[in-house]
Amino acid sequence: MKNEKRIMTGILLLISIFILLSGCEERNPVNETEKDLSKLLLTISTNKPSYQTNETVKIILTATNTGDSNITLTFPDAQVADFEILNEEENQVYLWSSGRVFAQVITKINIPSGETLKLLNETWVANSKEGNYTIRGWLQLSPRVYSNVITIRVQ
Repeated sequence: MKNEKRIMTGILLLISIFILLSGCEERNPVNETEKDLSKLLLTISTNKPSYQTNETVKIILTATNTGDSNITLTFPDAQVADFEILNEEENQVYLWSSGRVFAQVITKINIPSGETLKLLNETWVANSKEGNYTIRGWLQLSPRVYSNVITIRVQ
């Protein structure tokens, strides 16, 4: 009886180990983003360069594949991009992702050769004091891929 229990325990242990190991993969899907992103152009833009206080600023972040082959981007969750707005003292006055919740699912985006994909199409109410503000976007990759930097005027 003791030997039968030991044998059963051993078999259950082996089955448990097999089940655990069968779920393991060698590759990490989050790191499947191509290493060379030099053909990826990230562009941030607004609908105009100057705004009145409390006016709505339209902000668009696009990704353009300038290369000859498709680019696949893999993100650890549903957040693929972000942008920030800095005042003249370089203090952050707005971060798009702040206070938002993103689905915890691996997200893949394919950008065909020569195509442009709109990643963010958002608004910000220019409720800050008068002055110049810089806006910069990025992809939520590690390391980050940054857009151009633009300056708008709030008066």
